[in-house]
Amino acid sequence: MLEIRNLKKSFFHQPVLDGISFSIQEGDSVSLTGPNGAGKTTLLKILSGITSKDSGEIMQSFKSFLYLGHAPGIYAGLSPVENINLIANLHHCALDSQRVDKAFSDFGLANHKYEASRVLSQGMLQRLKWMLASLMDWELLLFDEPYSALDEEGQSLAGTLFQSWKGERKTILFVDHNTERSQKLSSRQFILQGGLLEEDSVL
Repeated sequence: MLEIRNLKKSFFHQPVLDGISFSIQEGDSVSLTGPNGAGKTTLLKILSGITSKDSGEIMQSFKSFLYLGHAPGIYAGLSPVENINLIANLHHCALDSQRVDKAFSDFGLANHKYEASRVLSQGMLQRLKWMLASLMDWELLLFDEPYSALDEEGQSLAGTLFQSWKGERKTILFVDHNTERSQKLSSRQFILQGGLLEEDSVL
């Protein structure tokens, strides 16, 4: 369970999150939509501990979470496989090498496994983030714009994986600007507007 009470955050004296309150239960798949500047990314960063809040309470019972931000969040000089292993070690998650090899193949990145990550396109980097989420052991996933830069094949791979997580009743909070897609993927939808939570719909 994740519960937020009266969460507030301002930048340069302008409220970005102005008293946000909601709760997420285990197994919920929650989409977070709203216009640019509504506070969606800020909210995910606060929940992940990257950004501090000004006030409010955050209570959660999940033992582990994975945050995948809008930026790649990887070391450009390391290869994709080195980045995967580094992040897994930081999360104290042991990865089976055969499973990792299969994931690189499934996500179309096998030929780029040992290249410097700086040469990868934005779409490839996004696939790498999805692959990381498929390999890691997490109870709560915070994913900022998971479909950004993906081509049709990448979106299909991501959609299949997302549906499998829903079937396993994994808990996910994700940002998506595509309202129609987010409604199909999620069991609940939050709409942020002007720092306020305007709608909490059960889909």
